[in-house]
Amino acid sequence: MNPMSDKPIPPQPARPDITRPDMASDIMTPLAIDPPKAGEMVALADDLYWMRFTLPFRLNHINLYAFDTEDGWLLLDCGINSQAIADQWQIMLDGPLSGRPICG
Repeated sequence: MNPMSDKPIPPQPARPDITRPDMASDIMTPLAIDPPKAGEMVALADDLYWMRFTLPFRLNHINLYAFDTEDGWLLLDCGINSQAIADQWQIMLDGPLSGRPICG
């Protein structure tokens, strides 16, 4: 059912341009590495890094990602607008991300 009305959701056409894993047969497991500590990045691939920032409420952390590109660091999921997040970003910018520009 459509959560916005009592009408059923019509079937969606097949999208041959999108592939999805067969979730029934594939077992997905967590990464076999420890999460990054404050002020550190963990390499997930040659050009992909994982960071974790703490949050001051029930959702106690967020995962952030940095791609090392030819133009500099491309940052994903930059957090919420708070002083605590800004302070954690400053630690990263002065530490592991220093020496390269932020390109996006």
